[in-house]
Amino acid sequence: SAERRAAKYAVGTSHSVYYNPMFPSRCVLEPGDTYEGDTQSVDIVLGVWLPLGLMMINRVPTILTLQSGRKQFAVTQQSGVTVVQSVDTAQLPMWIRAIYFLTVGWWASLFVAILAWALSVLILTLPIGLLLFNFLPQITTLRRS
Repeated sequence: SAERRAAKYAVGTSHSVYYNPMFPSRCVLEPGDTYEGDTQSVDIVLGVWLPLGLMMINRVPTILTLQSGRKQFAVTQQSGVTVVQSVDTAQLPMWIRAIYFLTVGWWASLFVAILAWALSVLILTLPIGLLLFNFLPQITTLRRS
């Protein structure tokens, strides 16, 4: 039980144990405690909601300004006919973008989103807030547009 674990770890150690008798199943032990519960909720968050959240962040500029993303076109002449083709912007390798997102991107995007929201409160700073919202996908995952 949580009470037994709290007593076991509290004796003869220098780290603290938090035990609330009102909630005996909730006991926080520091350091070196292992979680013995269900991890299914963590798997669902990382497996389903994280990709959906990133898709939503990538759509923020489109939703705010009602403009589609910037497109690049290649215009060529082939035997007297002008051919216009849409060209995708070259992206950084996915492993670099993933490492950036896990180490810097999610904190930086949180900070920029809060700052952009705060700047959007006043009419005078609204353009700066919208500009920051437009840069949110690049800040989150280094996505090039």
